[in-house]
Amino acid sequence: MELKRNPGQLSRITLARMGLNVAIDMVGGSLPLVGDIFDVWWKSNQKNAALLRERLAAAAYRRYQDNLKRVGTVDFDDLLLLTEELLSKYPAVLRQEARRFDHVLIDEYQDT
Repeated sequence: MELKRNPGQLSRITLARMGLNVAIDMVGGSLPLVGDIFDVWWKSNQKNAALLRERLAAAAYRRYQDNLKRVGTVDFDDLLLLTEELLSKYPAVLRQEARRFDHVLIDEYQDT
């Protein structure tokens, strides 16, 4: 948010936090016991952050899927999975579609 207001400039609060982080790292690294405690705390926070990211990603994906259903659309993955599900559950549809085509070309090239 602050970069949108002042492009290229950081607020005093952000600079103070950065300075505090450097100071904590220097003190934590120079004192053996404090450094060990700091390392444990840091690793725990990294694990908590990773867990939070996973949960947020899962919640966002569920919301994305719910919105797709709500508007009656599918994404590329759904096209593949739903087609496979349709052909597996309904052998008559599989036979009917198999008669329509001699060959099917599947282009898996990604533009990314």
